[in-house]
Amino acid sequence: MIFKQRNIGTFFGTVKLIISSVTPYAGWISLALVGIMSFYTTIYPLFSSWGIEMQFWVFVIVITLIVVIIAIIEWVFLLPSYYEANNIQVWEHGSPFRTKLEDLEKDLAKIKGKLGIDD
Repeated sequence: MIFKQRNIGTFFGTVKLIISSVTPYAGWISLALVGIMSFYTTIYPLFSSWGIEMQFWVFVIVITLIVVIIAIIEWVFLLPSYYEANNIQVWEHGSPFRTKLEDLEKDLAKIKGKLGIDD
């Protein structure tokens, strides 16, 4: 059974777009707060018990470097692979874009034939 889609206006779609746009910023705020909490409740006491007095600014630099390295790995390796895999899935599995493009190619071939243009 296929459920019929309903047009309920743009309110819920707008709310979803706004929430999805705000979520990354909330994630960064959460990361900062969890990092601060982790430093004072776990990292600092652990390192102090080993006789190492780690300053908070050193911890911030280390965490920042970790995030930057993860971002570089994501940009260089994972994101291109994601888009390539997504494009293959969209192209090979009944994409309406593929059907439309193939129709346009047929129309273009007919027009070129009528104009006497060879590829």
